[in-house]
Amino acid sequence: MLKEHVLKKSNRMPAAFWCAWLWLAVLSMAMASSGCGRSGKQIPNRVPVSGRVTLAGQPLAYGTVQLVPDSPDGHAAMATIKGGSFTLASAESFPGVVKGSYKVSIVSPQPIDPSNRPSDIFSPEANKSNIPKRYGNIETSGFNVDVTGPTRDLTFELKAE
Repeated sequence: MLKEHVLKKSNRMPAAFWCAWLWLAVLSMAMASSGCGRSGKQIPNRVPVSGRVTLAGQPLAYGTVQLVPDSPDGHAAMATIKGGSFTLASAESFPGVVKGSYKVSIVSPQPIDPSNRPSDIFSPEANKSNIPKRYGNIETSGFNVDVTGPTRDLTFELKAE
């Protein structure tokens, strides 16, 4: 009987072992949250950037502006266009844009009528645009931006084709 009790007790992990594991887990979480990854405080040189988008001289009703960094170390930024105006935020959803050079894409898809939705979401009927499609590609949009400081008047003038 005594032997059986000793065996059962020895199969348990000592409390010190579990305390060590708990401290290791807490330390790992603290390290991960304090310095690893991209938090808003770690994104350098963010500046506020806003502006407007026009099509044939008229404010673009809605769409999206996306800035893709030229540098592989850069941070992308994007904004929703409403009534021709936009305010950019980093891809991490923090206000502002990291200083640097960017290629720009702008999209403004036509809404799809829910009662007449195409069966193939990749079909031409499902992907109609309010603007020429070339603006939706960073390689063909013709827009490049150098963000060097805060700006409220970044303007993209789109031409109808």
